[in-house]
Amino acid sequence: GGGAALSSKDLISQIARRHRAQQQGGAARPEQAGTPSGEAARGMALMGQVVAFLNAHGGRAPSSVLVGHFREKVDEAELVAFKAVLKEVAQLKRRGDLQQWELKPSFSASLP
Repeated sequence: GGGAALSSKDLISQIARRHRAQQQGGAARPEQAGTPSGEAARGMALMGQVVAFLNAHGGRAPSSVLVGHFREKVDEAELVAFKAVLKEVAQLKRRGDLQQWELKPSFSASLP
């Protein structure tokens, strides 16, 4: 790989493209996908953790529960990437005083 670090936006775009390719049955073979940088690998791991957490909670969780769960897992340096990953895979819904993150349909494991 080149030496330039990816911006968080580029990183999230790369992760989202890979996720969509896998969802469409085009799971890339290792020789096609290349080896992700450490930053991209961590972003993909974060995305997997957020998606798994929300799917385990029925596809949605209050902000306070989500933040509480990931507070110990995401350090300050990863906070920007974490927020970008969260916004890529979920939408913040406000209902009165409750702020709840709901997985976007393309990331939801729930059956119709």
